[in-house]
Parts: sequence; C-alpha cells; structure tokens
Amino acid sequence: MDWELKRELKEQLQEEQGYYVYPVGTRTRFALVYPNSYFVGMSNLGFHIIYDLLNKRGDTACERVFLPERTKIARYENTRTPIMSMETQSPLYDFEVLGFAVSFEMDYFNILQLLALGKVKAKAAERGERDPILIAGGPCPTFNPEPLAAIFDAFIIGEGEVVVPAFMDVYHEAKREGLSRRETLQKLAAVPGVYVPSLYAHHYDGEGHLTAIEPLPGAPKAVARQWVHDLDAYPAHTVVVTDNTEFNFYLIETARGCGRHCRFCMAGYCFRKPRNRSLAVINEEVQEALKYRKRIGLMGAAISDYPEIDALCKDILGEGLSMSVASFRADSVTKELVDSLAESGLKTLTMAPEAGSDRMRAVINKGIEEHHLFHSMDLGLSAGIRNFRLYIMVGLPFEQEEDIDAIIDLAERLKDYMEERGSKGTLTLSVNPFIPKPFTPFQWEPMADRKVVEKRLK
Repeated sequence: MDWELKRELKEQLQEEQGYYVYPVGTRTRFALVYPNSYFVGMSNLGFHIIYDLLNKRGDTACERVFLPERTKIARYENTRTPIMSMETQSPLYDFEVLGFAVSFEMDYFNILQLLALGKVKAKAAERGERDPILIAGGPCPTFNPEPLAAIFDAFIIGEGEVVVPAFMDVYHEAKREGLSRRETLQKLAAVPGVYVPSLYAHHYDGEGHLTAIEPLPGAPKAVARQWVHDLDAYPAHTVVVTDNTEFNFYLIETARGCGRHCRFCMAGYCFRKPRNRSLAVINEEVQEALKYRKRIGLMGAAISDYPEIDALCKDILGEGLSMSVASFRADSVTKELVDSLAESGLKTLTMAPEAGSDRMRAVINKGIEEHHLFHSMDLGLSAGIRNFRLYIMVGLPFEQEEDIDAIIDLAERLKDYMEERGSKGTLTLSVNPFIPKPFTPFQWEPMADRKVVEKRLK
C-alpha cells in the first residue's frame, strides 16, 4: 500500500465543495466510476447528476472512482496499491456495486485497465457471489452495449434519473431476501431499461459477427430505452465544485434531445424529441450557483435553440455572473446570446458547419448555410469577439474531392471577411474524421480508410 497515494486523494477531496461522505457500514456501498482522469470525469455533468441522485437516497453511499493520471498508474502497479475512492479512500473491490459512466468509446480500454488496477475480475462470467456487481450507463451503453457485454453484469439503457432509482430499489429488495447473484440479476432484468446480457443467448456467424440476441426463459423479450419526460422534476447542475475541470464552470443543463436530425448525430435520433427546462427552474439553479461565483456553463444539444435563451442570458448577467455555452446553432443564434457571451469575456465563438460545401451539408442534413456563418461572425465581431472556430468533419459518406476543396475555400473567405471587418484574430479549424454512430441513418456507413483520412487532413 502506497500511503502517499491515499494522502493525495484526501488532499484533493479537501479542495472540493459539495461531496457526500457517510460512515462505512451504514449504507450500501456504490462506487460511481469514470473510466478516465478526475479532470475529465468531473467535467461530465451526467456524472454529477447520478452521484447526487444516489447519495440523496437513504440506503446508498455513493463514492467516486477515477482512473489515475498516467504518472501515477506506475505507482499503483509497483506498490500493488488498489485503486481507491475519493471519499473514503476505499479499495474498488470493497464496494457492492460498481457503476461505470461511459461516454466515449476510447474509454473502453480504460475500463479494463481500471478493473485490473482495482483488483476486480474483468469478465462477468468469472465473478462469483462475493464479487461486486458491475453496471454501466451513459451514451455508449445506451446506444450499443454489446461491445462491453462480456464485462458488465447489467446495463442502464436510457437516462439514469429514470432507471437508477428503480434499479437500486430492486437491488435492495434482493439483498433483503438473501438472493444469489444469479437470482438478483434476474430480478434486476425486470426493471424497465435494465439489460442483463447473461440472460440472453448471443448467436454469431462463422466470421464472428453477431447475428441475433435471443432471450432465455424468464428474460424480457426487449429492453425499452427510458427517458425523462419532465426535466423540471430533475434539475441538472454541478454538484461537487472543484477548480480541477476542463473549463472550471458551474454547469447547468437547459435542455435534452434535438429536433435537428443531422444524419451523423446520435442526439437527434436516440432522444429525438427536444425537452426544455422551464426558465424558472433554471433560474433556481443559477441562484444555487451564486455562492460559488463561478462562470455558468449552459449545457444542451444546441443552446441557441432554447426558447427563452435571451431572457436566461439577461437573468445570469443580472446576477453579476458570467456565462459560456457548450454549443450553439449558427442558424438560431441571437444578438442577445452573443452579446452576453462577449460581456462574459468569451474570446472565441465556435460554429459547427461540419462540412464546407452546400452539397455535403445537405447530405448530412446539417441545415446550416453560408449566410448563417457570416451572420454569426457579424454578431461576434460587432460584440467585440475577435476569434472564431469551425468544427469540421472529413471522411463523411458520399464525400468527394471538391467537398474538401470547399472546406479550404470557406475558411479562406471567412478569414478574409474577418480582416475586412478589422479583426486580426484567428480562425481555427477543428477537423475530425467521421465515425458512424448506432441508430443514425449513417450507422452502417464505414469509416473512411486511414489513408484517405490522412490525405484529407493533410
């Protein structure tokens, strides 16, 4: 055991505000695990939401666990120190339930490393009665749990606010009844939105492709994705306040879902119906943020689509707070929003045309036209914002050479326009390859060959 690692966790905890700690042994021990660094995990609003939801129950003590920074992983391995929780510095294997929040496919590799460092068996089939139950939720498990089916005992399919409370209710019932691990999982499978892979037969063809999933006797024939119908019933904001995050904001969610239906994006197809929080509820969360005096980070699929965005901007600035946004649509951005961002000290305005040509934007159903980009740039320059960023994808389905040329042409014309307006700021292109996502119209389209992507980027 490396006692220095334990001390460092304690010191990090003391720099936080808003965390929960319960005496060991008084509640069911639940480890909420983020398979990446503390810095990344604490920037994730969904992680805060589930942490708060579990700890407000009278029967559960939820503690946070993160993958150590790269520089510390070797210390855990060399000293055989198991990964520990933030709140009580307890080994990962001491918890009854391990709940993983999985937002990114690249974190799949981190899951295996984290389990190895935490001395927890990686394969669900190898874990026995004395081992913790492993569950996973978040965007990746909701949209396609199968790549992780051999690791986790159960998956939360949908939004956690709806599924997790029912999951824990049934888990505690099974615990009181003294049910076996298998019996507990069978009972959990009856909870809407819970998928237990071991209760289904997975059929593969000769090349190893999954061809069918057949429910075994007693298992539900289908698992229905669950979602929150009334967002006002579930306020979503930063719970544990720390400076050690991506942007150092106090996060507040304005809406979920997206009605835009860009053909590459999961948000517009998996949770298609836009759901907005009322301005009154969001303002209550703004009031809660006042004591921390942090910049408000507004979260949503497209902040500018929020129906009362102008009033919300006035309310935030009226409280003496500054604000920022996760994203906005160039075709719905308002002068009030841009002026508020500028007044809050924003230096760079980000737009997401995704493609350079009108043809390619029509193919992906983006709905952004060039005049929207120039209009947004106008609003930004008039407000005193000098720098701009464009999100671009390459390797999109049906992409042609002239579509890549159009990216360059569009960027040059936007930069020329900035200079015509007297801005000496920078125009940054954030360029990434297209990756097909489940349930979207492009789900079966392949990624472009690596050589093609490298050529496009070059």
